[in-house]
Amino acid sequence: LGSAQDAKKAEDAKKPKKTLFAGEKGSFPNLESCEMTFNAGWKDVVNAGQLKVNVVSSGDSIKVLATGANVGAANALLPVEGEFLSLIDAATLQPKAMEQTEKRQGKVLLSTVQFEGGKVTVKKSLNPGSAEEQLGYEASYEAARAFDLVSAAFFVRSQDLKVGASYSLVVVPQST
Repeated sequence: LGSAQDAKKAEDAKKPKKTLFAGEKGSFPNLESCEMTFNAGWKDVVNAGQLKVNVVSSGDSIKVLATGANVGAANALLPVEGEFLSLIDAATLQPKAMEQTEKRQGKVLLSTVQFEGGKVTVKKSLNPGSAEEQLGYEASYEAARAFDLVSAAFFVRSQDLKVGASYSLVVVPQST
């Protein structure tokens, strides 16, 4: 029985900690302003989509704007377009706001998230600004250290990363 307990302790020690990372922004510098383009396809034969990401570091904010869409045959089969905007505090790498728009099958889904003073407000609506507008979801909750996906990546990138280290963060989902 003792060796089974020792084996369990050794196995548990290898597992990542289940507590949230409480550290501050690391010393690795913020990403400078840049523009990136990514193409999606299959075996360099079929071009299926494109994603453009524009990072603008200016003063106290970092703005990340990504736009993407299916192209070619993929667009003919399932036309999808999307735009994503993340506003991040440059000093802390905490998110200020996130907005995502998805267009597919003649419908528009708008998701917005506001991060203010430990409070997260999420709103999702279908076909905003049209006669068919529907509020899909709206909620607010307390989350002192919540991130959107982009600000979480920037935050972890700022850390002095070590092999085998793990970071547990609360990330608000981009869609539900």
